[in-house]
Amino acid sequence: MPNSLKQKTYKLLRLSEKWTKTDMVYLAKGGFWLTGSKIVGSFTAFALAIAYANLLPQETYGQYKYILSISSLFGITALTGMDISLARSIINGYEGSLKKVIKIKMKWSLLGLAAGLIVSAYYFINENNTLGISFLFAALFSPLINSIVYSPFLEGRKLFKTLSQYSVISQITVAIFILAVLLIYPNIILIVFAYFFANLLIKFILLIRTYKKYHPNDKEDPKTISFGKHLSFMSVLGLIADQFDKILMWHFLGPAQLAIYSFATIPITQIQSFLKSISIMAFPKISGQDVNITKKTLPIKILKFMVILIAIIIIYILLSTYFYKIFFSGYTDSVKYSWLFSLTLLLFPLRLLAHPLVAKVKQKSLYIINIFGPALKIILLACLLPIYGIWGAIIALLASSIINNLLLYYLFKKI
Repeated sequence: MPNSLKQKTYKLLRLSEKWTKTDMVYLAKGGFWLTGSKIVGSFTAFALAIAYANLLPQETYGQYKYILSISSLFGITALTGMDISLARSIINGYEGSLKKVIKIKMKWSLLGLAAGLIVSAYYFINENNTLGISFLFAALFSPLINSIVYSPFLEGRKLFKTLSQYSVISQITVAIFILAVLLIYPNIILIVFAYFFANLLIKFILLIRTYKKYHPNDKEDPKTISFGKHLSFMSVLGLIADQFDKILMWHFLGPAQLAIYSFATIPITQIQSFLKSISIMAFPKISGQDVNITKKTLPIKILKFMVILIAIIIIYILLSTYFYKIFFSGYTDSVKYSWLFSLTLLLFPLRLLAHPLVAKVKQKSLYIINIFGPALKIILLACLLPIYGIWGAIIALLASSIINNLLLYYLFKKI
């Protein structure tokens, strides 16, 4: 980029800070790589979605989503909250915690392996070999996949370029494996195997690469494991709640309706993946900021963020009908549900309010928000989904998110 263009861009970013009250140069530098990786990831996910929509029957795709939903629960035992605790420790220079975290996650993941084998055995006993074999692969791979971590190290070091490159490599690798199966022999068991094998292979390779390239120091934070366990235990209900809608959908409405519901959420989920880049970059900044300043400035930034998202939601609603007709012609029934689900985007910026709670190790507040919100979501889904179907599921997700974010704002103000 010519120097004159760089200077003009720099000045424009600095001018925009008068409205955003945010370090836009920092966001632009990190956001360039993270957004780039999200663009690649979205195109990859988009290509896979087109393949799923055109190469698999709705019932088969719904079955695949059910398998992934149940399988994600096997990874809960790998202490998923340890990642956030590790990122916090890396920010403070305790890089030796990385190796210790991986070891303890591996140890706890054995419980997930046992749970997966039990689920697999259940389906074998009931003579459903397709689900039995699929869950056997999930049992063997899923806990290990959740145990291997390198992203918290890169986030803590603010190595957003490397983090983005790794993300692109990972997404493309997994997509290639799955697309190959879909094009050659679209069998549900082979698709499941390709998904898990590719994820495990690429994560292991990138972890080795991280160690060889960045040589983490040996300093260990004594709070990493204990705080990580707290974050993990308090997040269990949330992880279950994240999959509860799909599991209920499978049992009450069947795989075809689950497929329609899944395609209703795909575009919004991809937009949210872009927004996560901002959250990733915000965490180190908020962690190093005086909490009193954060309490004054963060709510204003969130409101301005929401104004931008209102425009995005309106544009999405106007264009989504044509989008589905062109690319997902078999799922045009998903459009009307997608419109309502798009409102969840408006609540996304409120997630930033949790960063100060993590940075200041407010365990009591984190327990409250991570237990109340998921419990409410599960209750609303159990009440509304069996009666109102997909509409009930989306209303439950919206209502629980609104109430939970109001509680989060209250706890944020009490810091």
